[in-house]
Amino acid sequence: MLSGAAPLPPEVEVASPGAVLVVDEEGRLRDRSPRASVDPVLGGLVVGEVVPEAILRGSTLRRLVHDGSALDAAWFPLGEAAPASGLDERDFASMLHKLRSVVGIVVASLDTEDLVGSGPASSQVGTMRRREVDRLVDVVSTLGLAFGPSSARGFVDLELSLRRTFDALHGTAIRREVQLRLEGGAYARRARTGDEPLFAAAFQALVLNAIEASDPGGQVVVRVAEGAASITLAVEDHGPGLMRPARGEPGTPFQSSKRGGVGLGLVVAKRAAFVHGGELHVATRASERGVCALFWIPTAGR
Repeated sequence: MLSGAAPLPPEVEVASPGAVLVVDEEGRLRDRSPRASVDPVLGGLVVGEVVPEAILRGSTLRRLVHDGSALDAAWFPLGEAAPASGLDERDFASMLHKLRSVVGIVVASLDTEDLVGSGPASSQVGTMRRREVDRLVDVVSTLGLAFGPSSARGFVDLELSLRRTFDALHGTAIRREVQLRLEGGAYARRARTGDEPLFAAAFQALVLNAIEASDPGGQVVVRVAEGAASITLAVEDHGPGLMRPARGEPGTPFQSSKRGGVGLGLVVAKRAAFVHGGELHVATRASERGVCALFWIPTAGR
């Protein structure tokens, strides 16, 4: 985090737009997102009963939940716009600035290595260059996930993606002396169709943010809960709380409160939720220290 940055109050949040109802082929309500549950109209509907056609006409997008389940995730804008799929002029300029910065460090390391020759100094430069090259590869791949087309319609193993996230971040957690714990992982064993790399990137972004926000000796807990036709992934840390970037708002592209951060982690997570008919909500906890990120996603039923 940036030194001197203050945590945002609990009412400030990063969230995907709109709300979602999960309906079957006969129009019966099977499940709903957290925002739909508190909406005056959508929250008053009864699970198991047919949703009135007048209400369903208010949905502007439908996402097939799973090829074998005949469930639709109906998205209601609630006065909000769907996220744009591309980059505007300002975001494109920010992207180029980030890429130039990383490439510039790599090029500078090559020039420095030529000057210092072999020895310990050269080894340190080489280590730094490898780190920056890895960062460059990560930035490029994340750009594709944040803004590229997402039309994969394959089976997604949500539990496997989650456990692979834990495997991938295990070393990072150890180095930062943070305990990483998963509860209820088996509840993610639900059928789901979609873009598995996008899901995996979203899970990794949320858990990595929590690890990096934690102090040594801290703990990050990932809890999975099941609904009638959904699962909810809750990622909780005990860090300082949601932080505001040096410029812009949290959750906007290329704006990060972390030193060297690219500012695409929450963008990828929001996009993964939206394109799969889900919902993301990230906020500083009101009663405890830290942040809670809730990732709700419709799945085939029990």
